Amino acid sequence: MKNPDDVILIDKTLEGDADSFNQLVTRYWPMAYQMCYQWTKNHAESEDITQDVFIKVQKYLVNLEDKDKFSAWFYGLVSQLIKERHRSRKIVREQPIKIELEDKKSAQPVDNFILRDVLNSLPEDFRLVLILRFYKDMSCEEIAKHLKEPAGTVTSRLTRAYRALREKLK
Repeated sequence: MKNPDDVILIDKTLEGDADSFNQLVTRYWPMAYQMCYQWTKNHAESEDITQDVFIKVQKYLVNLEDKDKFSAWFYGLVSQLIKERHRSRKIVREQPIKIELEDKKSAQPVDNFILRDVLNSLPEDFRLVLILRFYKDMSCEEIAKHLKEPAGTVTSRLTRAYRALREKLK
């Protein structure tokens, strides 16, 4: 989609006008964020990717040959960064995480996509300790050091987080 105003804003941005760049950000941020959120379903990660997009825009705008095709170039950049983030994820989707749903002897595998959605619905302090435990494979002591909190607090929080997670996965 061609927008003549974009060309003017691009030219002014390349001349060093910060206000013009801010106008581009204002114009394109919602659409970029929405693209990111559709993939991640996570507000914080979508914000991070969107910010990275505008850092790249600022850095590589000078290389844009056809300013009339800015929006196509921009959305290509958004897609590229989403794919890069997807490739860099350390979650191995083929190996579901085992979560104790009934008792400590029976562990049931849970699909990582389902787990991600459930984790995102938990309070932030629960989500954080579970992520550090599941994905970073940290012990309670390591989590306590990382969070600079007493080990007892982390153990208690992890126990309550497991309970909340089990309830949501039933």
